[in-house]
Amino acid sequence: MTTLLVLASIVLFIVVAVQIGRISELSAKIRGEEAVQEESNKSNSRLGMFFMVGFLVFCVASAWYYKN
Repeated sequence: MTTLLVLASIVLFIVVAVQIGRISELSAKIRGEEAVQEESNKSNSRLGMFFMVGFLVFCVASAWYYKN
């Protein structure tokens, strides 16, 4: 019986989390934050790509410098 209650609690928690996510998406659309979020995502993806390329260059240069 305890297992059933724990399982039901987990399922209800997941349902509540999904509903909160849907409500936040709808409220963002209503307030017009969708365009701002898209621009933020684009800039963050560019910065992430620059960081990844810079880190790769640093790793290769470091391996080449310390090869002995």
